[in-house]
Amino acid sequence: MTAIASWHAHVYFDQATRDAAWTLRETIEAQFQGRFQMGRFHERPVGPHPMWSYQLAFGPELLAELFGWLALNHGALDVFIHPNTGDALRDHRDCAAWIGRSYQLNLAALGGWRVSSAAHRCARSAHGGRVMTVTNAVSGTNVHEIADSIYRINTPVFFEGGPGGFSFNQYLIVDDAPLLFHTGPRRMFALVREAVASVLPPERLRHIAFSHVEADECGSLNEWLTAAPQAQPLCSGVAKLVSIDDLADRPARGLEDDETVDLGRHRLRWLATPHLPHAWECGMLFDETTQTLLCGDLFTQGGADLPAVTGADILGPSEAFRRSMDYYSHTKHGDAMLERLAALEPHTLACMHGSAWQGDGAALLRALAVSLRE
Repeated sequence: MTAIASWHAHVYFDQATRDAAWTLRETIEAQFQGRFQMGRFHERPVGPHPMWSYQLAFGPELLAELFGWLALNHGALDVFIHPNTGDALRDHRDCAAWIGRSYQLNLAALGGWRVSSAAHRCARSAHGGRVMTVTNAVSGTNVHEIADSIYRINTPVFFEGGPGGFSFNQYLIVDDAPLLFHTGPRRMFALVREAVASVLPPERLRHIAFSHVEADECGSLNEWLTAAPQAQPLCSGVAKLVSIDDLADRPARGLEDDETVDLGRHRLRWLATPHLPHAWECGMLFDETTQTLLCGDLFTQGGADLPAVTGADILGPSEAFRRSMDYYSHTKHGDAMLERLAALEPHTLACMHGSAWQGDGAALLRALAVSLRE
């Protein structure tokens, strides 16, 4: 456990709340005189902070008293509180707390992604009454059950100078032999692990699966193998042969086309899709129990604030995104592979970026095939 050297509280304000912020500042100085260090009154965003702010620096011995006082006396102002352990990115991203509302931090200023925040909340979904829980109030990482015992783990991000708002999804299947599909990037491991732990103990995982070899697919594979000592990498036979048995700390189970994996109640089928949408070793898993297709990058949607599950159009947004970046391989076998996927008649498409989708999956996959020919 890393020692906490000190704490910072950042009081946020803007032009409309400037006077209230100054009054609170004077009140804090009178209430806690000589027991903390007051920072400058910044009338502009500084560092990772998106609002005007001032800082209170104090020792661990004052945390309980000052936190409680701010919770009761912050008024209409919002306060961001984090420890100082020597790891600024982790301190701001993974170990912080909010009083009032939360905001999008510019974590790029600390060497990380700029992560879209969301208030810590539980929201009732319109899809079957399932619950969405935010597991990290700073990053906005959230968990939503999209099908029976299949959980979408989502972290919204913002790429400066790139696609802007974006998101990374992983899918957790809870069963006798639990499976995680997509590990997430290595730098996102702590957030995804925290989300998995909100559903089941991470050490219960038995399969760490992914579509192809890419940072967001398997970048934190070895971290997961450490966290789940009985888990095994699960990927295509090609990925096992050319990459994973060298990259991973434990040998992978390489799946051949049409091979099945029994988790208990859920039975998954591996569908080899070489070069669809990209990568020689690419493939997808289909859960025959819930008719859910874990479809990886087929329908990549930009944006950081999309619903967990939708029945609205995702083909238009995903095709616009594809055309802007041209990340499909243009394989001549795309039509045949998409028709094979459509023949499964999936009800839920578990997309890696953006919303999961529910509806007539066969029709949507065939519409994608038409669009790719245009």
